[in-house]
Amino acid sequence: MKKTEAFLILVTLINLGLFGVRFLKLNKTEPEHYSQKTTTLEEADKKENLFFNAMIDENKVIQKGIELPKEPILILRFSYRNCNICINSALSEFQRFSDSIQSNRTKVIGSFMSNRDLQLFLGSEKKFTFNITNEADDFLGLDLEKNASTPFFLVLFPDGSARHVFVPIMNDTLRTRRYLNIIHQKYYAK
Repeated sequence: MKKTEAFLILVTLINLGLFGVRFLKLNKTEPEHYSQKTTTLEEADKKENLFFNAMIDENKVIQKGIELPKEPILILRFSYRNCNICINSALSEFQRFSDSIQSNRTKVIGSFMSNRDLQLFLGSEKKFTFNITNEADDFLGLDLEKNASTPFFLVLFPDGSARHVFVPIMNDTLRTRRYLNIIHQKYYAK
């Protein structure tokens, strides 16, 4: 092959490469790994915010006027304003926990627009072995209730303190199961 032909092929390849880069910039397509890093950073930031919000409520004394338990009880708290997938994931793990302990020392507190909405929720294809009560959005007086961004777990003690506040992450059921396993070992194992 002659030097001229080789040079023309090289120039053509370079131009094709430059055209490809310009085409990508015009279409504003980003490499796949870039968007994955952004999502990972956003998820990490969300987890960190939830963690710190849970710390605010740790050892907070629950509002007066609420019937306090004789022994520590696990509570799942959620609101109609939470995402349905988050609620279903938390309820599924709570159901699993409740079935394993065979105890009535658990409670699910929901906040629905009305008692009819609660009945519609209970009448759906979901089958629970525990009761769900409908209470006001600020029933316990915790900061996580005010945000109402995601369901959360806590252990309510006879002195009225909320301890072991935990916010489950929808995509991280193993973390939720670890939390529930620790609660089981601490308060439900005989």
